[in-house]
Amino acid sequence: MDNFIKEIERLLKNNDIQKVKDKCNDIIEKEEKNIEQKQTNANTFYNLALSYYYLYRADYNEDYYNKAIKFCDESINKETNNKANAHYIKGFVNYYAGKYADAIEEYDQTLVLYKNHYYAIYAKAMSLSMLKKYDEAINIIEEYKKSTANQDNEYSNII
Repeated sequence: MDNFIKEIERLLKNNDIQKVKDKCNDIIEKEEKNIEQKQTNANTFYNLALSYYYLYRADYNEDYYNKAIKFCDESINKETNNKANAHYIKGFVNYYAGKYADAIEEYDQTLVLYKNHYYAIYAKAMSLSMLKKYDEAINIIEEYKKSTANQDNEYSNII
């Protein structure tokens, strides 16, 4: 899915909304067939959550929001290998819906499962900033920088 994410992010940046929708709908169709045929795997619900998240970002349709949240929850409840990322995606869905406190809760759950999930840390800081909690936002970034200062990690200097 990394290539899918990169491609969708590129398309969104270029404002090519129809291609975003087409690519997401292709994934949704494939995964829904897998569900119908009871051939789900560890990524089925995560892939659906991610696809609906990107559809929501493309046109902010409430149905896409609800489905993204639903499949994030299913991924969290049924899968083990993508729980941290499912919480992270659920946080982003809420962030783009303007539900910053809900987003922060999901980023916190991500961080329980994966302590140095740098994207979740950054997204949490952005959500805190949207709530005008600037000191808290700065503090979590500074804590992350301290905890990763001695690591060979391209994200240790996140700010």
